[in-house]
Amino acid sequence: MPRKRGKPRREEMELPANIQRAFIARASGANWIQCAEVGETTTENLRKWRQHPDAQGYIQTAIESNLGESHSKFADAAPRLAERLIELGL
Repeated sequence: MPRKRGKPRREEMELPANIQRAFIARASGANWIQCAEVGETTTENLRKWRQHPDAQGYIQTAIESNLGESHSKFADAAPRLAERLIELGL
């Protein structure tokens, strides 16, 4: 099979590190303009990368990771919070 010339299509590439950072920012609640700044790209380019087959899964994984981290922080803080609430109630 002959080798293709030129740059591979976006859909055939892996998500670049800067786009991954932008998607992580989105999963953390940033708007798309802020995400583009984090990823050092434009919103237009980021919009194109959102069409990548791995994009939605990557964002969803980042959201789930953020939620897991948040739940862990709440679970770690629960005993101290309970003690403080008891103190305030007395």
